[in-house]
Amino acid sequence: MNANLVQQPDDDLCIAVNENNPYKEIPRDANSEKEVYFGDTVVFLNPQNAENARRLDRFSRTITAVCMLDFCIAWVNFILTGFPYFLLVCLVDLFGYWGVVYFNKTYLTVYMIYQFFAAVGTIVWVCIFVHTLQFGLFCIMAMNIILHLTMFNMVNKFIKMFPN
Repeated sequence: MNANLVQQPDDDLCIAVNENNPYKEIPRDANSEKEVYFGDTVVFLNPQNAENARRLDRFSRTITAVCMLDFCIAWVNFILTGFPYFLLVCLVDLFGYWGVVYFNKTYLTVYMIYQFFAAVGTIVWVCIFVHTLQFGLFCIMAMNIILHLTMFNMVNKFIKMFPN
């Protein structure tokens, strides 16, 4: 379920987020007045935690989309080249996707480590073959490095948004 605002009968707005959102496990305190729907379960959170749960849920959609795009690109590369490396990339992309859907830090860390080493590997590859690269290929490789590091940064930010 995506983060949504739900209209209550008494005209008060409450928040609906993914049922796996880790803010579901936050213990109730004296300021817990904001009603948050985690799937079919209603939990009362303080306003700051309710907003954090909504923000985490919205950010998860962005990372999910990027993981699916990354998976599709790797799958097409595997189909076109038959190179088994791209199957491994597909598996790691699924780890990223599952990590986001289930808010699993371990899967997200695996995906984040892959993004880092993919960027480093591309940097090493460019440094070795810099003299033989055509300008167009060099630009594609530079963009590849930027995208891997951006995704590394996004996943790291996403993990830091989890409650302690």
